[in-house]
Amino acid sequence: MWRLDKLLMRAVTAALAAGMLVIAVAEPTEAEPVAHASSTPGPCDDGQWGGTGEHLTFVPVNDSVPTEFCTLAPGHEGPGVAAVQNMLIHCYGQDIERNGIWDEATTVALENAQHWERVVNGKAIRDDGQFTGESRFALEWPIYGYDDIDLDAPLGHCRLVSLTYLLPELDTSAPHNSSPDALTDTPDTPQTVQASAAGADCDHAVWRFGPWPHDEAFTPMNTEVPTEFCVLDLGDQGWGVVAVQNMLIHCYGQDIELDGVFDQATATALQTAQYWERQVSGKAVRVDGIYSTESRFALLWPAYDEDNEGLDDPAECLPVEHAIPSRDFPTR
Repeated sequence: MWRLDKLLMRAVTAALAAGMLVIAVAEPTEAEPVAHASSTPGPCDDGQWGGTGEHLTFVPVNDSVPTEFCTLAPGHEGPGVAAVQNMLIHCYGQDIERNGIWDEATTVALENAQHWERVVNGKAIRDDGQFTGESRFALEWPIYGYDDIDLDAPLGHCRLVSLTYLLPELDTSAPHNSSPDALTDTPDTPQTVQASAAGADCDHAVWRFGPWPHDEAFTPMNTEVPTEFCVLDLGDQGWGVVAVQNMLIHCYGQDIELDGVFDQATATALQTAQYWERQVSGKAVRVDGIYSTESRFALLWPAYDEDNEGLDDPAECLPVEHAIPSRDFPTR
């Protein structure tokens, strides 16, 4: 068990199971889209500095949850748009203004960045010019130091950034951020973005390169797109569920079956892991027992070395960035 206190984790699990922590997971119903409704992302109505360990980055967030699992599209305005524009300027060399207004130039610039990551780096990302969880975790972001923060002066390199530790005490309305103060419009277009982004089931799982210094991790995916931006909930079955259960067993000490069936025990185990990362690690992840992009990038995953066989005996548990598949069959 890595970095987690077993007794505390067991106490959290017991409290969730006994109802002492009031975080309910609904019974499955026939209307499957309703089961995924709480995973539907809202607009990125703010931008916020987030800690990545030794450095900072400036990312879009939905301030009401709060969460980095949010969307942007033409017609949106605000600090979240400015954060995306800043990333496109410094990491992908796009000649656009950082004005916090999502215009046609911003859409084309994002398409260029998405196309680069899809074609050149082989990532499973749509090049559609819409900002969703796929782009948040597939694209690289400018990195800043903690001293003399200035959006125009990143440290000179960009990197993939997993779910950050949001730092609201850093004033995002300060002049050096050059960001508008608020979302000023919620047009019809983002509703389409949310609908297309929210409901893909994780119907499979693949081995992915990394995380460093190890060789591979085993994570859920949707094969139709393909994308890691997918959802699992009560009643789902398959290799995607196996990947989540394997993570919960090895990284969060959960006593559940590795059977590929997303049952109530799996939902409660997932709540425990989400609760730990939210309350103890300070990550902006919802404690709802539903697996979505938030959980994919907020939770730790078992990391395996090349000589390991099967899903048993991972080397350690680590965050797994958006990575290209190394193989697509679950057994070794």
